[in-house]
Amino acid sequence: MKNKRKAILLVGALLCLNLNIFSQNIPLKMNKVSVKKAMTELKEKSGYSFVYIAGDLDTKKIVDIDAEQLQEVIEQILEGQNVSYEIKDKNIIIRKKEVEQSMLNEKKLQDISGLVMDVMGEPIVGVNVMEKGTTNGTITDMDGKFLLKAPANATLIISFIGYKTLAVNLEGEKNVNITLKEDLEQLDEVDIIANEISMFYPKEHIYKNVSQIVMLQKMDSDKEDDASIRCLNELIDIVKKSISKRDQNTNFNVGVGEIVKGYRNLKNSYKQSRIAMKFMKIARRITGDINKSIVYYSKLGIFQSFIELDDINKLKKYVPCTITKLDNYDRKHNTELLHTLNSYIRNNLSVKKTSLDLMIQYRLASYRIKKIKEITNINFDDNIELLSLRNGLIIFDIIHNM
Repeated sequence: MKNKRKAILLVGALLCLNLNIFSQNIPLKMNKVSVKKAMTELKEKSGYSFVYIAGDLDTKKIVDIDAEQLQEVIEQILEGQNVSYEIKDKNIIIRKKEVEQSMLNEKKLQDISGLVMDVMGEPIVGVNVMEKGTTNGTITDMDGKFLLKAPANATLIISFIGYKTLAVNLEGEKNVNITLKEDLEQLDEVDIIANEISMFYPKEHIYKNVSQIVMLQKMDSDKEDDASIRCLNELIDIVKKSISKRDQNTNFNVGVGEIVKGYRNLKNSYKQSRIAMKFMKIARRITGDINKSIVYYSKLGIFQSFIELDDINKLKKYVPCTITKLDNYDRKHNTELLHTLNSYIRNNLSVKKTSLDLMIQYRLASYRIKKIKEITNINFDDNIELLSLRNGLIIFDIIHNM
């Protein structure tokens, strides 16, 4: 009960203090004087100084002052000016009302929709749309459209490989149409690859922009068959060989989304194909195949959920503490124990294969495995712990590739 009384008395004291500031008896009477003169006079009589930005206040304006209380004096000095004020200590802080409203508008989020096109008016798929100075962003869908929550006066940064980055000031607009200009040098290589793909698939099923080719494949079944997979792998080999002959420094990778029914569901398949592409680097580490070029979203299994989960803190919960320990040790001592553990597990706990995989001496590989056991107490005979480590290493890679 005593604590409650203290709290009430404290709030009461604060309120009284606030009222006392405004009710201070500071009589001031002046006729036909400038605002600047009135402010100077108030400062001399009370010690209160006005703080404001030049241009926000017309200090040459003529006013009449006839007041007894501090609040009345201030309001008569500022009468007819588009400003508000706040008293802090012995300072009377003046703000222009439009600035206050602008600050409120900037903090208030609203739905911003838009369409990103090329100079021919064709929608561009997968364009990055970011709110300037933040990590708030999205990408355009299959129709080149995007939806983003952002402040009314935000600036959007529109970027895509092979196009000039564009800054778009919203200025209160809720729907924007954006045109990006292409990098013609990169476009030539994409045209060549698109033509090579058209040898396998109808041209009307192929959509391209500067650095990306989206291909739609009509299926007779809701499952991927051996023939379609074989055809896709053959296509990748042909394109890769063609690129190497042209000495092009082009990284050609394929992400495959799930089979969907109806045009409206294509955007889901496209999103899945991008997720599969995002997993490419991790897939290469898992398999040890640095030349791996294709990932099927449907074959990611449980890792679909982990890749789609953007909350790093939630993902960290699925990483065993042994992996975190090794990562911290590596950072502190500039070692490669975590990389060695990954190779050791991938090579079915064979020290010889691990040494060959990492291109290090057998004795060094053996020493590293021994050190890993000392630091973490991992039981490599426990299949459950090994499964947890396999999955944890993949999730650890997902986190570091986000």
